[in-house]
Amino acid sequence: MSEKKKSILKNTVIYSASNYIAIILGFFISILSKKILGVEGAGQWAILMIFMSYGLIFGSLGIEIAITREIPQAAGRGEHGEVKRAINTGFTLTLLIGVVMSITYVCISNFFVKDLVVRKGLLFTAILMVVTLLYNLNLSILRGKKLITGLSQIMIINILLVGVFPLTLAYFYGVIGYVMGTIFSTALSFLVSKRIGLIDYKWRFDLKRAFKLMGIGLPMMAAGLIQNTFLGLDRIMIGAMIGSSALGLYTIATMTTQQLTSLPRFFQTVLFPYVQEDFGSHQSVEKLRPYFIKSMYIMSRLLPFLIGLVVFVVPILVQWVLPEFKGGLIPMQILVCGFYFALISETNGMFIYTINKQKVLPFLYSILLLLAAGLNYLAIRNGWGIRGVAVSTSIAYFIFFAIESFYTYSHVMNTREMIKYFSKLMLSYLYVLLVIASINMIVVVQNETLQLVSRLLLFCLAYLPIFISLEKKEGLFRILANTVREHVRRKK
Repeated sequence: MSEKKKSILKNTVIYSASNYIAIILGFFISILSKKILGVEGAGQWAILMIFMSYGLIFGSLGIEIAITREIPQAAGRGEHGEVKRAINTGFTLTLLIGVVMSITYVCISNFFVKDLVVRKGLLFTAILMVVTLLYNLNLSILRGKKLITGLSQIMIINILLVGVFPLTLAYFYGVIGYVMGTIFSTALSFLVSKRIGLIDYKWRFDLKRAFKLMGIGLPMMAAGLIQNTFLGLDRIMIGAMIGSSALGLYTIATMTTQQLTSLPRFFQTVLFPYVQEDFGSHQSVEKLRPYFIKSMYIMSRLLPFLIGLVVFVVPILVQWVLPEFKGGLIPMQILVCGFYFALISETNGMFIYTINKQKVLPFLYSILLLLAAGLNYLAIRNGWGIRGVAVSTSIAYFIFFAIESFYTYSHVMNTREMIKYFSKLMLSYLYVLLVIASINMIVVVQNETLQLVSRLLLFCLAYLPIFISLEKKEGLFRILANTVREHVRRKK
């Protein structure tokens, strides 16, 4: 195993392990927040987060992702002065654009929003957006510099802060308090991440470099906007056509899928700067092939296991803690199974961006957005409710995966290779779905705890062949064990 592969896998293990601590904490924080906010409050928070997601896309103008690419590629070319100039230009642009977007949201709140809670919450969301833009810029810089340990630390710190401020203020002030608490926790996370990364921002209004960064990042921003709409279209259409209460129930599905996005994004976070640095030094598409083939192979073997755990565990947690959200369980199980295809597509966009073909993405995502809108509209108009939306969204995710993967892998594979590669991937996933469905039908016990334990044990046993095959090819668990041993040794 090459040293670079060891480094990538080791950093992924470190980053994933620390972040999964944050995910577990975040999952319970999310459940507690729903308990405090209730169904209506959870729906209002979801609406504010839709505004937030669009603000973060428009507010960055692609600067974050451009800097994440420029730092390692410039380092690969040995242009270290360019790194500092790009960082300072990015900071100045981010702050200015964030303030403009914040003012825009204040105007929207005053003139176009009728719900009084959402209107007031949007004013605070405007502040949260600026703070989050600067915090995300810090994370992009840490990522571009391959400071994986720093990224790991700040994620843990951030989730602990989220567990203190937003929940406390939500208890007293509802949705508005939750937004205010998130502002405090994000601002503190920004300061801590700046200190961890030794980031010293300087005001640099450099129009030439600003246009260069935006030229790199704007196509990705447009693609991100359309993709974000595509991935969140189910929530938008439920909120607009069915109502906030139905959206509140559906947040069980969206909460779960948000947790599942973590693993592929952790892997991509670590992989991205290595890919950019290599491409910056040799500019060879063919040499990028192993990165992307192996990354999708690993994700396609790990993600179904997490999906199985979610399908078995989340219903029990909801019945125990959030019984009023039980109506969202079946849509959650449907959406989670379909969301797999959106998850394993994560590295496709990175490959297209690396080889500078990102201008095709807005066009591609626009077609998929229209398709998803049509499917969701038919489901709602036919009275299929949030279950129908979950089914239509899952179908759209599969089509998204098929089209984007075909375009991406056509650069490094011929058609025959692609058919063989993706056939194996699909067979592996269908096997897992069959196992999950069989266990759910066969293992039915009155005692919920005993039923959960029995299902999990059978699922793990059935998954062993996939784990054994993965370990033989990639040695992931061996690297994990070695990393833990090294950490314990250093502590001693």
